[in-house]
Amino acid sequence: MVGTSFDASVTHFSATAELGTIGPDFVVNGSGIFLGSSGSPTSIGPVALRATNQYSGIYALDTFDVTNAFSITGGGRFNNARIELQDQIGSALNGKETFDRFNPIIGGTYKITPELTAYAGYSEANRAPTPLELGCADPQHPCIIAAFLVSDPPLKQVVSQTVEAGLRGTKELNVGTLSWKFGGLPRDQFR
Repeated sequence: MVGTSFDASVTHFSATAELGTIGPDFVVNGSGIFLGSSGSPTSIGPVALRATNQYSGIYALDTFDVTNAFSITGGGRFNNARIELQDQIGSALNGKETFDRFNPIIGGTYKITPELTAYAGYSEANRAPTPLELGCADPQHPCIIAAFLVSDPPLKQVVSQTVEAGLRGTKELNVGTLSWKFGGLPRDQFR
């Protein structure tokens, strides 16, 4: 099996902050005083951001029958993610990030009996940071709710590694077929 994928999106985000008071019924009443970037009354100002996401990938997977009882599955996927942030008010949020990663997969099955199969496998997967994560990543300017978004340092993508092994089988019953699986994930690690 061989394939490709492409996903793209454009997101517009904007926000302003207004001072308000909480009434006895827990409803916030606005004061008409909006917080601006001028520093009066505070420097938490409006935000307007355009985020463009492009995710593309190419993948391949195949199963090779080594014997009638033993099969090996191998393949992988190459992912490319491009995220561009465009500040619509100034330039503090501008940024372009590209994340590339090849994720391998390998596994094997051994048919112990026609109804019982042992399996084991290893795979990796990745996830690029979202535009919000990129916009709130600066530890010197943490993204609090009132601050909306702040400039960002480069972030790394999240990579997971998974190992699994187990047994699966089937049993014919008078009312149909019972399928079962007993497996374990001794290692599922993120970095």
